[in-house]
Amino acid sequence: SGRNDIHAMRVRTYDEGNKIKPPHFDNVPRELAESNGEGWFIFDELIHTGTTQKAAMHRWPMANFATVYVKPPGLPFATSYHLLVPDIWMVLPGEQPRKNFQPYNWSTGFRSYQD
Repeated sequence: SGRNDIHAMRVRTYDEGNKIKPPHFDNVPRELAESNGEGWFIFDELIHTGTTQKAAMHRWPMANFATVYVKPPGLPFATSYHLLVPDIWMVLPGEQPRKNFQPYNWSTGFRSYQD
């Protein structure tokens, strides 16, 4: 259609502490929900295990996918990514930091949790 719209959808993998299989996609634009993904670009900030990415790729096989960060377990599902990161706890912008959490030091590879 030549439009460049940005839509935000939410993916739920847990509901009240219980794992959801397969992941549930909320707020999916009608045009995407009714398609095979052709002409769509789907972006995720992080691929950890690849579970969500695998479900999205199955649901929209013709879409283009990209992510910023990918952890080693999710690498087989990352078709396009910016940075391979260690399999560590990551706090992304907009998320609440964990209590007593010391951020990962990228230069030394050191992190710690204080009790």
